Amino acid sequence: MLGLSRRCPRAPQTLYWAFRGDPLFTRVFREKSRVLSFFEAIGELLREGALLSVCVQEKGVTVAVAVLSFAFRWTRVSRRALWLLARSLGPRGLLEVAGWLGQSLRYWAATRGLENYCHLLFLASAVRRRGYGSLALSAAEKACGRIGGVGIVLDVDAENPALLLYYRRGYRPLGEAFFSGRRYIVMAKLLRPEA
Repeated sequence: MLGLSRRCPRAPQTLYWAFRGDPLFTRVFREKSRVLSFFEAIGELLREGALLSVCVQEKGVTVAVAVLSFAFRWTRVSRRALWLLARSLGPRGLLEVAGWLGQSLRYWAATRGLENYCHLLFLASAVRRRGYGSLALSAAEKACGRIGGVGIVLDVDAENPALLLYYRRGYRPLGEAFFSGRRYIVMAKLLRPEA
């Protein structure tokens, strides 16, 4: 039996298993232990309420997770969470992130004017081709609407097969962004017409 939950205590592990071999994470983190530390820091941000998550569970096991930000609240971020993020990135990863910030003008230009949009940071499925990712995406869209979001914006690696899922679900490209030598498609979907 499948279920949905906004409490995702196993989110860091599910995210780790989904992204541990991702080319971006391999380049930025170099070591798989740093990838796990990064997702443990994301878990801390989820516990603190700075980020939101939805999980798809089957027989009590988390099989997919979506992580969203909406009006990211830095006031809810503890020093511990920031320390965990910095530690997971290490000096080389921090330089990669600084480089992305320098190149992020394309991203900000593509997303200009998207007030009250949630940002889908991660969508991960522990098992491919079973529809779990699609269920998590639907749940994320509903969660975004419940908290006042009018749409979702995301960026996906141009070579990621999930790009087709987003197209099928009504997401449309807004532009491109580049990070750590990879090209990302910035996409958005309006969830409901603005009043």
